[in-house]
Amino acid sequence: VAEIADKFPEDELGDVAFQIVENYKELEYSKSRIAIEREKLLQHIHSSEEGICFYTADWRVEFYNGLFMHYLNIMLDEHTSRANSILYDNLFKEMQTFIANPFDQHYFEQKISKQGRIFSLRVNIFEDKSFEIILNDISNEEKTRQIKQEMTNNIAHELRTPVTRVRGYLETLKDTDLAKDKRELFIDRAYIQSLRLSNLIEDVSLLSKIEERESRFTKEPINLKHL
Repeated sequence: VAEIADKFPEDELGDVAFQIVENYKELEYSKSRIAIEREKLLQHIHSSEEGICFYTADWRVEFYNGLFMHYLNIMLDEHTSRANSILYDNLFKEMQTFIANPFDQHYFEQKISKQGRIFSLRVNIFEDKSFEIILNDISNEEKTRQIKQEMTNNIAHELRTPVTRVRGYLETLKDTDLAKDKRELFIDRAYIQSLRLSNLIEDVSLLSKIEERESRFTKEPINLKHL
């Protein structure tokens, strides 16, 4: 900075020239930082586990990763190498209508079933009307959710029977003067139903472990021929 300052006259014009050079240096530095951040963003998108594509406000493709095209080709009936195919295929009509007429909304999401798989489609519209489309294969997550929902419904249904019976036995014991053998019979039956309740409660705890199923197995190499 001192060397640059020595090249300008020590007057008002020199001060202005020096400030222009400093502003230029700051601008070049900012441009360099932006380029670095952009490169980091692109690397992140390439390694993302979601398919991502960016579009301009007039629906031109700016950038996309390989996973986006992979998912798009699974969802379309014909193979394509064009990322803007998603903007014109009838499968995505609802999304296309949203992008063309977003009103006050900037976010759109839907699930699409295709080729025996379930995909999540999300759209984010930015302030300048450019937007991004994100595709993700959520088949496994949806299957897990359905299993958990079915188990929850089944368990809720199964819980009613033992709870009702235990309550009935206890109310009878409380309100009725029964013979000793009858009392013991009702107590035994209530105990059996309480065991059934315990088993159902264990099933409920299993729900929280379903998503951890892969981590519950210890993996090691084996000799398949020997096995």
